[in-house]
Amino acid sequence: MAPSANTSTVGDTYLGTIGPMTCYTCTLRGELTDHDSNWRLWNADMKVYRDGEGKGEDEEEWASIDDEIISKMERRRKAIIWFSVSEAVRERYLTDMGGRDKTSEDVMKRLFDKVAPEGSQYEPLEPLVVEEHMRESIRRARERKRLAKASQEKV
Repeated sequence: MAPSANTSTVGDTYLGTIGPMTCYTCTLRGELTDHDSNWRLWNADMKVYRDGEGKGEDEEEWASIDDEIISKMERRRKAIIWFSVSEAVRERYLTDMGGRDKTSEDVMKRLFDKVAPEGSQYEPLEPLVVEEHMRESIRRARERKRLAKASQEKV
């Protein structure tokens, strides 16, 4: 649940939402070099959140519309999985998986390997599927971006 509107933002760990998932980062403790510091987790939380939220996607170049859609869906799915587990679980098992080189499947598999009941059978995540309405949405967004850039150049 998102914090109420009158919640103080000083020291607040609420980041926002990605899809239905409310995202909180860890509360920082210690200095960068302290043994008990959790700066690595905070950095990983922020990377996953920014990727899931779509920060910086406008500047990215995509090989195809399908690649763009799959990448964006993958980043959001990873963020939803990431923030669905507790800070303690993320710190213990996921800190090294915040970068874009790790997928939602990697995160899910790590969680399964570390916290699933013994004898459980791992089932891979369902493949992401691109539908035509998604392609059309990207085409429209690209056209709006192109038109906005063209109008900026005229000024």
